[in-house]
Amino acid sequence: MSGFIIASIDVEDRELFDRYVDMVENTIRNDGFKVDALFDDHPYLFDGKLPSKRIVLMKFESVDQAKKFYYSEGYQDAVAVRHASSTTHFSLLIDGELQRWGGQSDAPENAGASKAA
Repeated sequence: MSGFIIASIDVEDRELFDRYVDMVENTIRNDGFKVDALFDDHPYLFDGKLPSKRIVLMKFESVDQAKKFYYSEGYQDAVAVRHASSTTHFSLLIDGELQRWGGQSDAPENAGASKAA
């Protein structure tokens, strides 16, 4: 199962926060983590109340890899910079896999169709 870190952050000091981002990228690169990341400073809200302006989603190969990243020395150094440059409303870990809903498939168009004898 993949591990997803989701965070809700309000950036207050952009220059210092950019330093945090550099530290995160260096930790990922230097420690050999494989991460897909997405962040948006202007998310579109469908419903409810948006806790912050920045939403971050990071996908790791596993929950263990996400925890290893989060508790790594490099990231913990970066966390101190994040706290000094922003307000974190939440940072959480989800265990799971992305699922495709709605009839789309990666399978070839006629895969599984029986052949006429």
